Amino acid sequence: MRRRQPVIYLHIGRNKVGSTTLQDFFIDRRAELAAGGVGYFLFGHMKDSVPGVPGFAHQLELRDYARGADERALLVSNEFMFGWPEDFTRAVVDGLKGLDARVIAYIRPYDAWLASSYAWDVRIGTNMRDFDGYFDWMRPRVSVLPYLEAWAEGLGWDKLRVRAVDGLGLRWPDLVPDCLEAIGLDPRLGVDAPAGNQACHWLTTELVRRLIDRNGEEAWDEATLETVLAVSSLFETCLAASPDPVPGVQYLTPAQSRDLTELYNRDVAEISRRTGFALAPQPLHATERAFLPSLAQVPSAVMREFAARATAPEFMQAQPKAAAMIAGAGLLS
Repeated sequence: MRRRQPVIYLHIGRNKVGSTTLQDFFIDRRAELAAGGVGYFLFGHMKDSVPGVPGFAHQLELRDYARGADERALLVSNEFMFGWPEDFTRAVVDGLKGLDARVIAYIRPYDAWLASSYAWDVRIGTNMRDFDGYFDWMRPRVSVLPYLEAWAEGLGWDKLRVRAVDGLGLRWPDLVPDCLEAIGLDPRLGVDAPAGNQACHWLTTELVRRLIDRNGEEAWDEATLETVLAVSSLFETCLAASPDPVPGVQYLTPAQSRDLTELYNRDVAEISRRTGFALAPQPLHATERAFLPSLAQVPSAVMREFAARATAPEFMQAQPKAAAMIAGAGLLS
């Protein structure tokens, strides 16, 4: 009898839509996934990134394993697959021809997604633009439709499972249970899954943006990122202890919010038409923006406390690189 080949599930992201939460769960609960017949593997540049978790560098390794696999399903997750150039996507699809490959993708209303993407790109050192500059730079790449179309061209829309988070399209109330259902496992396994990559305070994002001395596409190396995190942690401590009110934030202007909401609603209508799954439109809830978020909104008492702690002997001895970074960014004046 011919061996039944497994279904291959490709969780492709998008970025800043819970991918780290899913990946952390898949790694921590690999044994339970395996008990349900699902093998979880790292993929692409993530191969070998977690000791003890096997992976595939590319689609041909995945294909070769699948041809002799005992599992009923194989699952890989890499949010970079969402935004790949079409040639990369086409190569993966071509490499998996003859196998039952299916895509799992999560999207998020574009206003919330863009604000989260801004904070992340600042955090990893790849963006020093203010939010308005970042908006203009990212606007051509906000729509999910071209990226999904690239996958659908090779696999067919019937092989794409697209869901929206933020309560606008999940059958289950949380991301992890929804994804478990998609791969044929009991959703209740993931009801209490912790969220990953929690956002820092918006003022911390603006402080970190001051630390970036270039506007390239290369992220900070690991050592520099550790230094940045030490600076961020010190600043968050000062914010938490502040006697002065810390202003709230509204990153998007009403015009920006309207633009993104209208684009999102057009996209989900088209995705719904092509996949047959009804994604809900997002209501417009634009409000006036009081100020363009920047470090200028930090209460003076917080900055004084931050400067005092950054120049304290115990901090300078424990975190000399962080202290030097703070001084070099002109944050002590």
